[in-house]
Amino acid sequence: MRLEFYFCTALELPENMPPVLNGLLFGLIFIFAIGPSFFLLIQNSVEYGFKRGALIAVGISLSDILFVSLTLVGMSSIISDPAHAQLLSIIAAIILVIFGIYYFIRKPKIKHEEIINGRGALRFIFKGFLINIFNPTIILFWITMSTTVSANYNYSWSDKRSFFIGMLITIFVSDMAKAYLANHVRSFITVKSVKVFNRIVGSALVIFAASLLFQSTVEL
Repeated sequence: MRLEFYFCTALELPENMPPVLNGLLFGLIFIFAIGPSFFLLIQNSVEYGFKRGALIAVGISLSDILFVSLTLVGMSSIISDPAHAQLLSIIAAIILVIFGIYYFIRKPKIKHEEIINGRGALRFIFKGFLINIFNPTIILFWITMSTTVSANYNYSWSDKRSFFIGMLITIFVSDMAKAYLANHVRSFITVKSVKVFNRIVGSALVIFAASLLFQSTVEL
């Protein structure tokens, strides 16, 4: 996420452009971010198909909407408090390790697209929401975005809201595109390759967990 933080402070967009369009353009920064939610989105799209991947994207988007809402109502100081951030890092690390071990040891399978019932849909949405909501890096990203916008643009509260709506739209559309593209490579993927990919995803999630714990320890 360091690359995104750099662009947040370095990139300047025209002030005369409508805030929502600025947000749409600024959201392009986040398209290339690689984190736990990215791996979860791709893995589920490859293994279960586009519909499941799209539900993961919905869950991720809902958590982003929650973070943006908290930031807009002035609660960024609470969620960025060092004590709270450390607790979130520990919770996030535990969740990532659980997901990581699960994907590393689970039996690989490639399922055909099928009808999703209400409970099944909620399960995938919750999975995307959970992997993102406890990620302190995402929280810091939105707080940094809010601070940057306030410092560089003479936006009213409604303008700022429009800006973030634009960003959220771009990020959600890009996640849906990732799910769509990942689904379209399924025909070239074998069960053996899914097994390898699952282990890569599992290992990556555990590494992210270790990184979160290390950073929270260093910051003490």
